[in-house]
Amino acid sequence: MWRSGRQIGFLLLIIVLVLSGCQRAAVQDDMAQNGGNIATDEVSPSGENGLPTEAGSQAEAEQANTTETDGTDVPDRDLPSEEPAVEPRKEPVRIPVLIYQLTDDILQLPVSSIPYYDKGKIRFLSEEDIRASGKRRTGHQTGIDDVMALTSNLTGREDAELDWTAGVEGERQTSEGLIMKETAERRYELFVPDVGRYEIELEAPPGHEVLYISKITWHPNRAAGTEGQVQSADLRAARSIVFYELPEDVFQRPRTSIPYYNDGTIEYLPEYVFEQYEEGHQPWLGTGIDVATVMTSNLAGQENPYLELSETLPGFHFKQSTPSGIVIQALTNEFIQLKVPEIGTYDIEMTVLGDLSFLMISNITLHLNEYS
Repeated sequence: MWRSGRQIGFLLLIIVLVLSGCQRAAVQDDMAQNGGNIATDEVSPSGENGLPTEAGSQAEAEQANTTETDGTDVPDRDLPSEEPAVEPRKEPVRIPVLIYQLTDDILQLPVSSIPYYDKGKIRFLSEEDIRASGKRRTGHQTGIDDVMALTSNLTGREDAELDWTAGVEGERQTSEGLIMKETAERRYELFVPDVGRYEIELEAPPGHEVLYISKITWHPNRAAGTEGQVQSADLRAARSIVFYELPEDVFQRPRTSIPYYNDGTIEYLPEYVFEQYEEGHQPWLGTGIDVATVMTSNLAGQENPYLELSETLPGFHFKQSTPSGIVIQALTNEFIQLKVPEIGTYDIEMTVLGDLSFLMISNITLHLNEYS
């Protein structure tokens, strides 16, 4: 019994050995036929040698290496962001300077209420002044000669320095090159070397022959006012120009009859404006730098000159407009300086009205060759 079992086990061992040899031979034959590689029916992700790779094929690996090297197409890579393009500074839109203007409504008033521009000073003529020959200005109806006398302040020179001589008809000139000429009826031009050109308009109130200056517009020679530029003798001679002045006696008039300077236009404020101020409304009308900012934008010779005005030194009432470089500074509450590149520095003086702290512009003087 034991012998029979041993024989059976021996036979099973021989069968296993035979089968193992056959399988080994088959594998060797396959390796020989396939160049030493293992044949397989599975599709390898490598597509070439049957070895799975984490990076994929060699081409993909090279592309990945290239991408990593040049830093492109890598969404998670920390690359420096592009700086935003700096927009070029916009140049201000330059416009003429409206120095003085009377509205049609004011010209319809009685002559005793119409401001009379005389070398920058504002006077008031009465009916008697106009009729009385002794008080009537010589040359009221001589046209160009009268305009020359009334606007000599615009030259920046004293009357004694102006040696006007007659040239062609309707034109006067000086040895320094100043020219006054009539361009149309009641329309004149005054040219001052290195200062610029003025357009002057005149109107007569209804029923009167006397002519009132109704408008003065200045086209400045901006190159002459550029900071750092050497100033000519003509410009140095015209060191300052008084554009507008209210003498002290004007403030003896009723407050609704005192000229109010509003961007070059002369107005009369109604009584309710003063009453509202007394009640605490519109307190800025008593703050010099605010009055200058609102009421003198015409002097800058630019469109919307104070659009970007910002307070650079809070508490010192110092304001600056960018990017054009206009500066408004309050030296006192009643004395403001307005500095405009290419033009110069304006001194703007204000007068307190009576017992109120209400301010009214009473003097505007331009220093042509000063911007510092």
